[in-house]
Amino acid sequence: MALNSKFLKNIMGVATISASTILVLNPSVADAREHKTRDTNRTASTRILFIFLCFFCSGCASTSVLFSPKIPKELICQQGNENLSSLVFWSTSWRSNQKDIELREIAAENGIKNFFGSSNCFADIHIQRTSGEFKEINQIATQKQHTFNRVVTITVHELGPTLRFLESPALINGGTEVVLSITSYSFSPLVKRDDFNVYWQNGGSGVIKGVSTLSADMEGALASALKFRSDH
Repeated sequence: MALNSKFLKNIMGVATISASTILVLNPSVADAREHKTRDTNRTASTRILFIFLCFFCSGCASTSVLFSPKIPKELICQQGNENLSSLVFWSTSWRSNQKDIELREIAAENGIKNFFGSSNCFADIHIQRTSGEFKEINQIATQKQHTFNRVVTITVHELGPTLRFLESPALINGGTEVVLSITSYSFSPLVKRDDFNVYWQNGGSGVIKGVSTLSADMEGALASALKFRSDH
């Protein structure tokens, strides 16, 4: 997983910058203790410099995308002069301790509709929520096979903010993540074309994101998943 390694290196790089900043500043604080008359001014200056450097070096969000078990061989979305129509079935499979499920599902639905409504992924599209069971999907698809020539299923596993502390409480790494399982089919009969998982994350050192961006995050994850393919 080259993408995974690159993502980890980026996090380690940010952590190293933050740690070196602290190491450079600490001696100034220690020296100031020897001179009581200058202690207050120097400590205050150091704190201001520390806050400035943390703000300057942090707060830059980046996006990483990981596929498993492999990157899809073909684009899910139509290409060039293609004029494809597709049924899009979406469902959820949350972990047992997931919070604010209703809020997340509204954000997921809005993100899905926004993506397919503005991306020109397919010329014609019908979006429907299902249980995720193949029997239900096959039944609906069979009824509409003369109208549509593709089927795409999307299962949402994760959609929400993340936050973790690095070397100290002052150094945080946050953002939002989206985890999806995606399967594409062609008709006559319903034949699986591709099946993969995608882990999409946007964030970084000093980044704190709430729930207000979740619809846009869902949209971004779909753009990465459905418009990307392996060159091999």
